[in-house]
Amino acid sequence: MSNPNTKELKLPAKFDPAKHAAIMERKVKEELGSDWSISHIDKQRWRLVAVRHTSMTSMNDEGETVVLELANGTKMSDAPAIAARFEKMKPGYYLTKFEPFLKPGRATMQKFDKATKRARGAVANALGVQPWAIVINTRSDGGYDLELPDSYTPSKHDEKLEEVATDIVGGPGWFTRIDPRSLEASIIPSDPPTFSQLIPYPTDAKVTAFAPGSKEWAKIPLGERLPAPGEKHGETFIIDFESGMNSQVGGTSNSGKSVFLNDIVAGVLARGAELAIIDTPAKAVDFEWCKKYVRPEGWGCESIDEAAAVMSKIYAEGDKRAKVLKEYGVQNWTQLPADAQEAAKMRPIFLIMDEVTGLWALETVPKGLEKDHPMRIEAQNANTAKEILKLKYSKTAAEMRFVGIKLVLSSQVASTDTGIGTALRTNHQNKILLGVNPTEGNRKLVFPDPAAVPKVPEHIRSNAKVGKGVGTAANEGDEACVFKPYYASTQELGDFLKKFGVPTFEGQRPTRATMEQFVPTSGPSDDGDETAKRRKKMEAEAMIDPETGEKMTPFEYANKQKRLSVRKGDADEMSGENQ
Repeated sequence: MSNPNTKELKLPAKFDPAKHAAIMERKVKEELGSDWSISHIDKQRWRLVAVRHTSMTSMNDEGETVVLELANGTKMSDAPAIAARFEKMKPGYYLTKFEPFLKPGRATMQKFDKATKRARGAVANALGVQPWAIVINTRSDGGYDLELPDSYTPSKHDEKLEEVATDIVGGPGWFTRIDPRSLEASIIPSDPPTFSQLIPYPTDAKVTAFAPGSKEWAKIPLGERLPAPGEKHGETFIIDFESGMNSQVGGTSNSGKSVFLNDIVAGVLARGAELAIIDTPAKAVDFEWCKKYVRPEGWGCESIDEAAAVMSKIYAEGDKRAKVLKEYGVQNWTQLPADAQEAAKMRPIFLIMDEVTGLWALETVPKGLEKDHPMRIEAQNANTAKEILKLKYSKTAAEMRFVGIKLVLSSQVASTDTGIGTALRTNHQNKILLGVNPTEGNRKLVFPDPAAVPKVPEHIRSNAKVGKGVGTAANEGDEACVFKPYYASTQELGDFLKKFGVPTFEGQRPTRATMEQFVPTSGPSDDGDETAKRRKKMEAEAMIDPETGEKMTPFEYANKQKRLSVRKGDADEMSGENQ
């Protein structure tokens, strides 16, 4: 029986295969049809043998798949014509595999609906291949399982495939799962990842205690990252305070800053660190629960003079430690020999400064009063203490990163107008911004590269209970993320610290001697000359611009005071909308 898919044509007498093959190929298509091509030349019989491109050889029992046998000589470039012809012949079936290199060549057609066809087309477009290079099957959950082509590359295609899942095939929350080795992939339906309304502080967690020369203790768990698509719980949000020594915490009103700062307090105290706190008297109540754990003379919350004294003493401690490092010929406190007596005495010190705007905003000096008028002197003294506080903090941030002193700077607004300039922000490696709806201005004032930091998703922003406390972070050596801090009552945190035997202290407020040593405005002294000398020295230090380290002229200093002269009440109301 003759084969209807094979035909012979007599060759012209002067036919030369090397010269006339292309001409004969066109003649075959003209006479027999576009689906015919030359198979081979029979020189003994002087005949040209032509074959149809494809012939259907089998169909499975369910009728969902059709396997087509390809004629000899079929090329990859023939796929579009073959796909178009057979998809027209068998509506609802689409070419899903094209393998002309097999013996015999083979093509597979599969039956699927328009949604599946569209999904396959979107994946193919993302990968830059023809649709039949993608094998697709529906999943019971409404998603798709895929076989990807060899040209797939994670770095080049993963982001595009995620876009297919969330913006074309599915919606928010849908995600892809890809095995680059096997080239198997899935598009999986899912709700957008979210947080629990409350994530309890892990009071039963194992704690790595501080030891001289160690670094693991500094990795403090503080919450949960936004879960990956399809997951109910995210990875632990950790700040490595050894990698990024200083931290800048921003947040709008009622954003959960106090809860987050309390998490830091509990985490570092449980691991053996010392604690110092500076805050405005009005807001210090937030830290009353942990006051008994504050190191001696480390509570700077009762007045601006005491705040300046605490900060100055911390700086002096850092200077003392720096001399020990120099003596041992090391550059970082963790490099000190563990058995060195000086190293054994050095414990990490965390200083938390909250409500920076209120602490640093200069008082208005009343005009028209005599120079010795009490109101004028009071405002001038307060401003001198504020300048000392800011200067010592800035110097500590810039100079004491390698002696075990870690700073946490908390504020609602972190702009130059509120005293937090670019240089100071640069010296804080960990960046945290709490609140689900920060302004773009606030993001720019916290994150060096706001575009690299994800925003809180809309479905979390719109849910007040889920969004409470949520923020974003970009910490040193870590991937930027959306996260939610742990929550525990101060009573629970106190019980947690008690379990680890964290020591308590007395005498947290600076002594009179310390006040007179570091803050000459804090009261009279029996030795008026010595007090005058100290005050003159402090005033000279206040003339140094912490941004540049250069001494300001009286004119520059006056302008700076005028620019920063904002009443504390006004500063507290600043929202950042105009930053």
